[in-house]
Amino acid sequence: MPVESYTPSVFIQRIESVGDNATKEIVVNTTDPLEVAHSVNILGNDYLIAKIDTATKVVTLDKDREANIDLSQTPTIEVKQNVADPNISLDTPTPITDTERKEKLFALQSDLYQRKLNKAQEILGTDYYGMKNTLDSEIRSYLGTFNDEHTPILKVLAGASGESVEVVATKFKKKLVEFAKAKGILETQFINLSVKVKEAQSKKELDSIAFA
Repeated sequence: MPVESYTPSVFIQRIESVGDNATKEIVVNTTDPLEVAHSVNILGNDYLIAKIDTATKVVTLDKDREANIDLSQTPTIEVKQNVADPNISLDTPTPITDTERKEKLFALQSDLYQRKLNKAQEILGTDYYGMKNTLDSEIRSYLGTFNDEHTPILKVLAGASGESVEVVATKFKKKLVEFAKAKGILETQFINLSVKVKEAQSKKELDSIAFA
C-alpha cells in the first residue's frame, strides 16, 4: 500500500506511553488531517488510529507487540498515511495489512465470547458462564461428600427451583458436561478461523471469515 505525507505534515513531538503490547499514545504537532480508524505508517510500521484528542494533540494508536517508536534514535518522526494505489484495478485483490488481520482476530474473539455466553444461557438456563468454575467446584465437592455446608451457589439455585441440593447438583453436573462440549466445539472453530485469517490473501477473503 502506498505511503504519503499528510497535508499539513504530522510529526511526533513526544511519546506518552510505549512498551510490550502497550497502547501507544503519541503527541503530534497537529491533528488536523488525522482521522480515527485511518491506517498510518510510522517508521515503516502500520498502526490504526484508535482515538484522537484534538485539545491535547494526543493520538492513541492500536496495540503492537513488536514495533517500537524511539525518539532518541530518530528525533524527527513523520506520521504518514497509507493510501490506496490508484493503479490497482478493481479485479486486483486488496492487500491485507497486519493491523487488519489483528482487528479481524479481535472481532472473532469477541464473537467467540458472546457465543459462549449464549450457550451458557441455552444449556444452563441462565448466564452462569462467569461463575462456571466455582459452580463446577461446588458440584464436585457436594457429590463427593453430600455435605452442603460449603455450597452457597447450589443452595441458592436449589431454593429458587424448590428442589433439593442433590437434585440440582446432579442436573447441573450433566449440563456443565454438555456446556463443556459445546464450548470445546466453539473454541475449535475459533482456532480454524484464526488459521484462515492468517492465510487470507485478500481483504474480501478476510471479511468473509466468520462463525457459521
